[in-house]
Amino acid sequence: MNKKYNILMVLENYYPPDIRVFKEAKVLIDGGLNVNLLCLGKEKSLEREIVDGLNVFRIVKNTGFQKWRGFLNYYINFINPLWFKAVERLVRELNIELLHVHDLPLVKTCLKVAEKYNIPVIADLHENYPAAVRDWRNYESGLKSKLISFLMPVRRWRRYEKSVLQKVTNIITINKETATHYVEDCGLPFEKIIVVRNTDTVENLLKYELHQDIIERYKGFFIVTYIGSFGPHRGLETVLNSVTLLRKKIPKLKILIVGGGPKGYEQNLYNIVKKLNLESVVDFTGWVDYKFIPTYIHLSNICLIPYKLSEHTDNALPHKLFQYMAFSKPIVATRTKSFSKVIEDNNCGLLFPSGDYEALADCILKLYENKDLALEMGLNGLKTVKELYNWREDAERLLKLYKEILKCD
Repeated sequence: MNKKYNILMVLENYYPPDIRVFKEAKVLIDGGLNVNLLCLGKEKSLEREIVDGLNVFRIVKNTGFQKWRGFLNYYINFINPLWFKAVERLVRELNIELLHVHDLPLVKTCLKVAEKYNIPVIADLHENYPAAVRDWRNYESGLKSKLISFLMPVRRWRRYEKSVLQKVTNIITINKETATHYVEDCGLPFEKIIVVRNTDTVENLLKYELHQDIIERYKGFFIVTYIGSFGPHRGLETVLNSVTLLRKKIPKLKILIVGGGPKGYEQNLYNIVKKLNLESVVDFTGWVDYKFIPTYIHLSNICLIPYKLSEHTDNALPHKLFQYMAFSKPIVATRTKSFSKVIEDNNCGLLFPSGDYEALADCILKLYENKDLALEMGLNGLKTVKELYNWREDAERLLKLYKEILKCD
């Protein structure tokens, strides 16, 4: 690009370690754009810093009266006063020429700023948000959660989604199935939607150092691994129940659960492990730095995505799927539309019905007893990410969209 355009990404979360934001920002920076990110910060976080060429600006959540005032204001009109002020300040200060907002909640807030300064807005939607809200509420509790559920029922999120997405310049989403939701349920034209999948490059994943201390810790075990966040929709109870059927058939079985979630839900999983006497078989690592993730995948024999089937998870296409495949690991996952298309169509793993722990155990046992099949499926996964699900193609689509909006070469 001849001119160095100024872009502002907006993320209502902490950064690092958001992988999608990192990959997209790198593509745009390498493409000649000046990319900035406004995100959440913790009390001791730097207010401004440069992370891998990305100019990161952080704001800290309000507390006390201002927190509740902002909370009520947002749930009345979907505009967050704290974020509105921060976005507007950076738009003026940095001469921003395009806003790129991640996820649905802050889209209207960014649109209000964009309308004032006459700049385009890209809504980068990582999931069908109203459907995700329905799943998340299965494990939320407390006064605040009850108030949010009352003020913001799922049907209101759907109305907001349909209304606000009509006004953005373009939408980025993770796959064609989710794009279909925006066309059929929100009335958007297909040409307004660009698919940028949660893929990666094999080279990028394999560049990470393998940590030998972790590998040695699990040497000699048959390792079945889940990586990611926790919640009822993730199906980890199904995994734990399957272990009761597997522990005698796979003597050196070790289940690795890498990640975390709401404290109450985590405690529920610990209680299940204790009740089923699985303490010697199941390891919870807690959240780990991203640099350790390749090591955990590398040492695994089988990798899991045991989601409970729902409107949300039926079209989910998480980063972990392609990370597992890049390391040539056979996958055992719930039968969903998206997983069937990737895993079954390319013979890189086995699928089981949602919540069926006996079927999950059968899949794991089949791969344990048939090492040639496990190897074949793992290699098919590697071949598939190299040929069909490669970040280079998604990166090209992202950069092309920016060039079209900014009308540059």
